[in-house]
Amino acid sequence: DWPHFRGPGYDNVSEESGWSPQALKPEPKIAWKQEIGIGYAGPAVVGDAVYVMGYADGKEHVRRLDAKTGDAVWTHSYEGAKVDNLNAGGPGSTPTVDKDVVYTYGREGQLNCLKADDGSVVWSKQ
Repeated sequence: DWPHFRGPGYDNVSEESGWSPQALKPEPKIAWKQEIGIGYAGPAVVGDAVYVMGYADGKEHVRRLDAKTGDAVWTHSYEGAKVDNLNAGGPGSTPTVDKDVVYTYGREGQLNCLKADDGSVVWSKQ
């Protein structure tokens, strides 16, 4: 699991073991791709769920993807501007997963707490 920015130990270090860097040569096979929009938010991964954020069509989107297929399980969208100061715009904050909720922080200060299983809003603050 990588439930938030910088990983489980907040140190960018994975505790994975039992694999070889040689498995990445000559080049790993891509299992799936998903268009998530503009942004600089990293993914959060817990179990079979990948939580991502992106900007498209005048809205920011939070998505839960299936880690095996890349298919969207749910999407939560909200209005937001494409603030392109210092980069192309879009969200720049990695979702944080804590037990059964996901916290997200949008480009314009939209703070959301969503249920991890279905994306429904627990609470939201601007």
